Amino acid sequence: MSGRVGHVAAGFGNLLDVKPIVTLVDGKLQVLERVRSRKRSLARVVELATEALAGRPLERLAVQHVACPDQAMAFKEQLCAAIPCPGEVLIAEFTPGLSVHTGAGLLGVVATTVASAEMAAVSGRTFG
Repeated sequence: MSGRVGHVAAGFGNLLDVKPIVTLVDGKLQVLERVRSRKRSLARVVELATEALAGRPLERLAVQHVACPDQAMAFKEQLCAAIPCPGEVLIAEFTPGLSVHTGAGLLGVVATTVASAEMAAVSGRTFG
C-alpha cells in the first residue's frame, strides 16, 4: 500500500467531512482515528496531546502545517489554551516531499518533554 488515500475513500471522506488523525509509528504513518469535521478533529488532537503529555512539562512544542499558516497559528492558540506551552512555539511548514501525501490543510503537533530532553542529553542524542 502506498500510504496515500484512494480516490473513492477520499471522495467519501470529503462528502462526510471525515478527517483522519494520523500518528507516526516506527517511521510510518498510521490512522489513529477518524473524526467528523475539522473543528472536532483538532479538538481531538488537543485531547490526545494532553493525554500523551500526562502532565509532564514541555521542553519544546511545534505546530506543523501544509500551506495553512493562519490555521496553524489558531491551532497553536488552541493547544496553548489546553496545555502549558513553553515560551516559544515553533510554527513550521511540511516539506513538499511529505505534503504530497496529505495535500494542503494538514495540521500536526510535535512535543518534547523536559524528561525526554534530559534523557537525550544523557545519551548524547538530540531530538528535533
